[in-house]
Formats: sequence, structure tokens, C-alpha cells
Amino acid sequence: MNSKLRTRWTVLGCIWLLALGFTGWNLARIDTVAAGRLENDNLRREIDFQRLNARRLEQVAARRQALFLNVESLDLGMVALRYRLRALAAAFHLEDLAIEVEANGIADDRLPCRLSLKGAFENTVGFLTALNEYAYLIPRQSNLAAIENAHTVRLEMSFFVQFKIVAPDVPAENPPKVTTQPLASEGRPL
Repeated sequence: MNSKLRTRWTVLGCIWLLALGFTGWNLARIDTVAAGRLENDNLRREIDFQRLNARRLEQVAARRQALFLNVESLDLGMVALRYRLRALAAAFHLEDLAIEVEANGIADDRLPCRLSLKGAFENTVGFLTALNEYAYLIPRQSNLAAIENAHTVRLEMSFFVQFKIVAPDVPAENPPKVTTQPLASEGRPL
């Protein structure tokens, strides 16, 4: 009778161990399914958010892109910046434009510069207003002083130029012209 009882208790213990093992496995599966559902729900919300706010997200990305002057090299970027600022100063009839790069404060993505020019007060204010369209120019300090003539002022300004070095665009290769007729310079075949 002792061996029958021991066998029954062993079988009962195995059944309980099996039940506990399945319970643990079931709880682990429940956790993984719940984590998967949570991740699915988060992804679905993210997709819905992006779909509903696509236009606004594009505007934010464009605004962020406008904060940096994309250049192939720092020297080419400064040439482009000087050209733009000279054209802007010429549009407002401003004179004596000078743009200098301050070499002591160069950072990884910022370049300190100084600008000085002179002209009529109204034109200088218009220049400063138009300068706001260049989001990659961050003003640091400006000084506006009147010159002898009451209508002429001198503007001295220091600012940061935020830039981003980008790879140059690869020009498209033009395939050679192929004709079925001989060219006039080739002559007639024999």
C-alpha cells in the first residue's frame, strides 16, 4: 500500500508541476501578447498622428531645413552668402557693404560674421526686415549710428551663420548624340 500511495502522490505532484508550468507559460504568453498589442496600438496612433498632421509636419521640417544654409564647403557657402547679402544691399540702395568672418569663434555648425554698411535710415530698416527671411542668420549684436547727414546711418552688425555641409549634386551625364546618317564632316562611305 505504501508503494501505491507513493505512486499516486508522484502522479499528483507531476500533474501539479505540469499545471504550474502551463500557468507560468500562459502568464508569459499573456505578457508578450499584451506588449505586442501595446506596441501595435502605439504604432497605429503614430500613423494616425502623422496622417492627420502631415501638412504641419512638412511645414516644421521645412522650417527646420531653413535654419541651415546647405553648402558644399565653407568657402563656397561664404561666397554664396556674400552674393546674397550684396544683392539685398543693392536692392535697398545701401553702400559700403563689408562682410568679415570672425575666425576666433568658429563652431561645428556656426560661423560668426560681421557686417557693416551705410545708407538711408528707411532703406537700412528695410534691409534689416528683409534679413529676417534668412533664418540661418542669427543676429548677435547690432549698432545703428547716424552719420553727419540726418538721413544716412551706419549699420554694424554681428551674427552667426548656421550651415550644414552637404554632398554636392551629381550632374546628369549627357549621352553622346547617335545618328544613323553620316555627318557632313565625315564624307560618304566608299
